[in-house]
Amino acid sequence: TDPEKAQKLFYEILENLYADINREAMLASACSLELRCPFLHREFMQKALLFNFHSNIFAGDDLLRKHVLRHFGLRLGLPLEICIKKKKAMQYDSGVTKMLRKLS
Repeated sequence: TDPEKAQKLFYEILENLYADINREAMLASACSLELRCPFLHREFMQKALLFNFHSNIFAGDDLLRKHVLRHFGLRLGLPLEICIKKKKAMQYDSGVTKMLRKLS
């Protein structure tokens, strides 16, 4: 794939994500909750966007992904098995879906 196209798409997705986060934050507030997204904090993202786009995803079939975060986890002293664990969507790994099904 064309690296410039991929990076442009990434920025478009990020812009849409921030719009979604604002909506989700208002929804959480209406339920007396506070939405927290530490990896989407503006200061964190400004620093993260300084990294070369290709240092995070190596190829289309890269199943590990998020290499920059994994690298920093290792540098901070996190165990290797945590840093190389395959990404899994929260709803599948945390039991949230199961809990929501019980509640409904």
